[in-house]
Amino acid sequence: MPDPRALVRVLDELLWSLRRAGFTVSTAQAIDVARAVAAVGLEHEDRVRDAIASVVVQRACDRARFDRELDAFFAS
Repeated sequence: MPDPRALVRVLDELLWSLRRAGFTVSTAQAIDVARAVAAVGLEHEDRVRDAIASVVVQRACDRARFDRELDAFFAS
């Protein structure tokens, strides 16, 4: 199991990256993202991606942009 503090830090950095890209992420949503990721586990990237998207993406038309931002975040 990864260090919980390290996981929270990565999620925090990811959410700030999404905010800079124009997504609105409230504190409550950030907590929900952490809970969703904990619920699905880290073993399957697609499940993690979908869990985060289910909290952050408000409109279907924003999903492609979300996926691009997530890809860019983890590529760096």
